[in-house]
Amino acid sequence: MKRIAIISDIHGNLHALDAVVTDAMNKGFDEMWCLGDTVGYGAYPSECIEIVRNRCNIVLAGNHDLAACRALSLDEFNLEARLAVEWTSDKLSNSEISFLRSLEPLKFVEVEGIHFVLAHGSPMNPIWEYVVGPFELQRTFYFLEDKEAQGAFVGHSHIQFFSSSKDLQFEMKRPSEKLVFEEDTIYILNPGSVGQPRDYDPRAAYMIIEVEDRSVNAEFYRVKYDIEEASSSIIEAGLPLFLATRLRLGY
Repeated sequence: MKRIAIISDIHGNLHALDAVVTDAMNKGFDEMWCLGDTVGYGAYPSECIEIVRNRCNIVLAGNHDLAACRALSLDEFNLEARLAVEWTSDKLSNSEISFLRSLEPLKFVEVEGIHFVLAHGSPMNPIWEYVVGPFELQRTFYFLEDKEAQGAFVGHSHIQFFSSSKDLQFEMKRPSEKLVFEEDTIYILNPGSVGQPRDYDPRAAYMIIEVEDRSVNAEFYRVKYDIEEASSSIIEAGLPLFLATRLRLGY
C-alpha cells in the first residue's frame, strides 16, 4: 500500500503550507506530490520552495513558477498577478530560480500498476488551461482514455473537486467523503489550493490517495491556518491589498 499526499497552488503562503504539511504528517503518507505554483501572490516564496524541495517526491511547474524564474512571459497575467510575480522574482536566489526552471508542468506516473497523469493545468495544456467545465472535463477524459490512465490530478483552478467518466454530464463535484475508484472508470481530481482557495472555503486544501492492489481511495481535506497572519505578511511586503483580502474570502 502507498499513501500519497497531493498538494497544489501554494502561492508563497507559508502559514497555509505549514498547516497542511503538519496535518498530512499526522495522517501519514509515503510520498508527497506538488502540482505546481509553489510561488506567486504570497510573501514567502523562498520558504515555500525550500519545503517543497525537501518534502515532495514530485514537483510540477505552474505558470507562476515559470514566470517567476523568467521562463514565461507576463503578458497573460492580470495586474495583481504580474506585480506579485515581479516581486517574487526579485526575491529568489539563483538556486531557487534554477530549481523552478528544472520543473515540468506535466508528468506521467505509475503507482502499484495504476497509471496517473499529473498536470498543473490540463493534460492537454498543462500551463494555462483550467479544467473547470464540461468541455475541459470531456477532453481530459478522452485524453486519459487514450493514454490508458485511470486518473488525472490537476491544479490551477484553486477549486477542490472530482469528476467521474460515469457522469455523462461531465460535472465538477464537491468532495464530501472518501472516494473509492470504480473499475473501468476514469477520474479527474483537483486537491484544491493550499495557499489561495477559490471555492468559497478559505481553509487550506489538499488530498491523500491510498493505492493498493490496483485499487485507489481518495480523501479530500481542509485545514484551518492563521489567515490573518498570512494576510498581514502580504500587506507588509507591499504586495497588492486584494491578494490579502481574498484569503479571508476563499475566492
